[in-house]
Amino acid sequence: MYQHGGGHGGGPQEVALTDEEKEIINSVLARAETMEAMEQERIGRFATRLDSMKKMACGDGQSRCLLCGETFGQQGVTSVLCSHCKKHMCSKCGIQNSRSSSPVWVCRICSEHQEMLKRSGAWFFKGQPQQVLPAPLPISRPRGTGTESPRTQTPTHAHHPPSAQPYSCTQPSYQPDPGAEDYTERQEQQDNYYSNIQSQAPAPQKSRYPQQREERVREEKPTPAPKPSPAPRTGPAPNEDNDNEYDSDESTTLGLLEFILHYEQGNNTLHCNIVKAKGLKPMDSNGLADPYVKLHLLPGASKSNKLRTKTLKGTLNPVWNETLVYHGITDDDMQRKTLR
Repeated sequence: MYQHGGGHGGGPQEVALTDEEKEIINSVLARAETMEAMEQERIGRFATRLDSMKKMACGDGQSRCLLCGETFGQQGVTSVLCSHCKKHMCSKCGIQNSRSSSPVWVCRICSEHQEMLKRSGAWFFKGQPQQVLPAPLPISRPRGTGTESPRTQTPTHAHHPPSAQPYSCTQPSYQPDPGAEDYTERQEQQDNYYSNIQSQAPAPQKSRYPQQREERVREEKPTPAPKPSPAPRTGPAPNEDNDNEYDSDESTTLGLLEFILHYEQGNNTLHCNIVKAKGLKPMDSNGLADPYVKLHLLPGASKSNKLRTKTLKGTLNPVWNETLVYHGITDDDMQRKTLR
């Protein structure tokens, strides 16, 4: 509230701030409080998504998959161990770290938790005392007079949204070891052209499903009429993984992809059954290709939003019949998110 300067006797001398200076300080405090409220709301969304995934986990992590509840030993259900929480899950519900010499698996709950700590900064601020903003400075000059400061008055108090709660670093019973290595770094593999055979279908509206719903979609890009070749221009590097380049080449026929979307409202899961594709573009000298399908749930940049099928070797008409499952998908997500 005061600035200190040297007095005649060598001691500090208090100099009162002017009303204009106090208004500047108060406006800075108000902006800081507003930004803090926005940050708490952002962190709250991460925590809400993580809590939803934990509530939807329906297995015991021993004889059944921790997330989807599938019983181990059935055809196509392989048990893998999460290196963080030491629980068992199926290979479809786990994320494999490809940088290690030996396979290392992490369940999607631990992966999402590590992602939240990384993106919210909680790993850094954990254990540090919480900083509290000082109270606004009182202004003695009556407001509304002709000597009002030309600066725009900024409210001295920002109201926190009721839903924005401070993030708590409470560890669940299956919480990863705090000293474990963070295996959630994004491993974007540099694959062939068919990493871009991605189907864009908006998530079905809430009003269109009761408890369960199936939707069969067939998508095909027609071959347009030939166009004159444009002047050459500089583009991105060929090996760049550009999420938007699936629609950058309108003159290419990618073929036909058949898939089924099935949303279970009871346990908040979205099942994406990739059935088959037909008439794909050849990519090698033998006139064949090694296709696969990659799904991305938007908006969202975490690794749990990206799923892909297995790669089928040497075919232009692949049949996957493989189901990819998104967990923790709420009714609100079904209205505002897009599957690409």
